[in-house]
Amino acid sequence: MTDRFKRRAFWVAVTFTLLGCVLLAPGCSDASEPTYEGSDVVLKVHFDEPERPVGRLIGWNVGSSSRYAPEGDPRHPEWRTPNLVEAVRRLHDVRAANGDRPYVRFSGLQIDGSLGKDGYHFWDFADPSAPVSEDDNVSPVEYMAIVSEVGADPAVTLNFGSGTADEAARYVTYLTGTDDQDPLVAARAADGQTAPWPADFFEVGNEIYSSTNTGFSDTGAYSYANPDAMNGGDPPWFGRPAKKVEDFAARAEEYVAAVHAVDPQARLYIPLTQSSWDGWGGPDVALPKLKALLEMPAVAGVVVHQYTSTDGTLGYGVAYEQNAWPLASADFYRPRYEALQRALAAMGRTVPLELAITEYHTVANVDPLNLVGPTPAAALGLADELMLFAEVGVSVAMQHMTLALGLDQDALSSSWHVPFALGGGALVNRPTYTVTKLVADHLYRELVRTEAVRMPTLRFEDIDQPFDYDLVHAASFVSADAQAASTLLLNRDLDAARVVSVVAPAGWSAASATRVAPADLWENVDDVRVTAEDAPFEQHGRELRLTLPPHSFTAVTWARAN
Repeated sequence: MTDRFKRRAFWVAVTFTLLGCVLLAPGCSDASEPTYEGSDVVLKVHFDEPERPVGRLIGWNVGSSSRYAPEGDPRHPEWRTPNLVEAVRRLHDVRAANGDRPYVRFSGLQIDGSLGKDGYHFWDFADPSAPVSEDDNVSPVEYMAIVSEVGADPAVTLNFGSGTADEAARYVTYLTGTDDQDPLVAARAADGQTAPWPADFFEVGNEIYSSTNTGFSDTGAYSYANPDAMNGGDPPWFGRPAKKVEDFAARAEEYVAAVHAVDPQARLYIPLTQSSWDGWGGPDVALPKLKALLEMPAVAGVVVHQYTSTDGTLGYGVAYEQNAWPLASADFYRPRYEALQRALAAMGRTVPLELAITEYHTVANVDPLNLVGPTPAAALGLADELMLFAEVGVSVAMQHMTLALGLDQDALSSSWHVPFALGGGALVNRPTYTVTKLVADHLYRELVRTEAVRMPTLRFEDIDQPFDYDLVHAASFVSADAQAASTLLLNRDLDAARVVSVVAPAGWSAASATRVAPADLWENVDDVRVTAEDAPFEQHGRELRLTLPPHSFTAVTWARAN
C-alpha cells in the first residue's frame, strides 16, 4: 500500500467516524456526553439562551371570608389569632428566587358585588366614626396589614359594579394622598398611617364582563346602572350596564381619569376575560372596542383570570370528571395567550400593555362533587399554570386564596383555597402551599430555552376540541448572575413513572432535586399529608437522570462551576 493510499484511507476513516458521531451522537461522544438509553424524555437546557424575564408570578389574591388585623388593632383585635399570624408568616416565606416582591390583592367579586348585591365601600370601614360590627369586612388598614406582613405590594381593586369613579378617586386619595389637610388623608393618619401606602396597582373592577358581577346588568339592586338602585347608583350611567363592552369602556375611561388626577403615578389595569376566553365575546371582539381606553397612558395592562378546571368545563366542554386536564391544560391555553400577547403588541403603544393574571387557581368556588378542588390534582395544576405564565410573558400573577381559618365561610370561598389546614390545633401546609413554594424557590430571573430532544405526547379527548400535550411539562430558569439555574418537571402521566434525562451545558451540575409525588392524585387532602421530599437522581457528565413518579412535580437546582 502506497503512502498516498494510506493517507487517503486514513482520512476516509476519519470522515466516516465523524459522520457516524454526528448521526449517532448519544453513543459516540466522550464520557461526559449523555447516552439517553432508557429515557422516556430527553431535554437539553440552554442556560445561556434566555427567552424572557420572569414576571412577578408569586402573589396572592385574598379572597372572601378572610379576616385579619394588625397588632393592636382597635376595631377587631379578635381577627389577629396565633394561627392567622402564623399563616401570614408562612405566606411571607413564599418568595421567588429572583427576589421579586409578591403582590397581594383584595379579591374582586366581593369588591364589585355579586349577583346584584352591594360591593365593598372603603369608607364604611375607614371612616373614624364608623361603628364596629361583627359583620365588618376588612378595612384598608387591616388589608394593608396582610400586605405588610407578607412583605408584598398591594394590588387594589376599585368598585366598578356598585361604586362610582368619584368613590374610586377618594379611595386612592385615602391610600396614597400626601395633603395632610385632606379629610381622607387625615382619616388615614387617624388610623395610624401617616405616610402614603406604597400602592400604584389599581384594577378597574373585577370580572365585570360576567353576569355574576353586579354592574353587568341594570337590574341588580345595587347596580350602578339601575335607576332604582338602593344605593342611588351612578345617574349618568343609568341604563348603560357593563354588559355592553362599549359602555364599560366609556365608563372605565372616567375611572382612569379620576384616579390619575389624584395620583399621577397610578397604574390601572382593565379586566378582559376569564381563561374561558368569552368575556364580551372574547378578546378578538373586545379589544377593538376597548382601544381608546387601552391607549390611555395611565393604563398599564389587561387582566385575565384563570381557573383551569372551572373555565375548562364552562368554556371548552371539558368533561367534569377526574382526568388529566388540571395537569395538561397549559398546552391548550398556551396558543391562546400567545395570540393575546400578539394582539396587545399590535396596538403599537410606546409602553406595551402588560398581561396580568390577578386571580388564578386550578378550581374556582364551584366543584359540586369535590372531584378536583380538595385533591392533590389542584396543587399540581398550580405548577402547570405557573410554568405557563412564565412561558407566555405574564407580568404579574396572584393565586386565589382565603385566610378563613376557623371562621365561617361564605359562598365566595372554598376549602381548597385555604393554603393551610388545622390539624390538632396546629397549622398544616396543604399541597397547594407546598407546590407553590417549591415553584417559587426555583423561579430565577430569566426563562431559558428548554429543548425537547425526545418528548412523547398524549392525547386529551375529554373536551370539545381534543389536543395533544407533552408527556412532561418542563421549564428552566437562570439567575441574573448566571450562577444558579433550575428546571421544573411536571409528569402528566397519571399512571406510570417516567425516566427523564436533562442535558445541561458544560460547567453546570445538579445541586439538588425536590419533588411532590402524591400517592393518590384524587384523595382528599384533608385525609392525607402531601409533602415535598428529596428526589433521587444520577448524574453522568452533563446528563442528569431522574425517575418521575406518576402525577408528580420535581424541581431541580443547578450550580455553575467557578
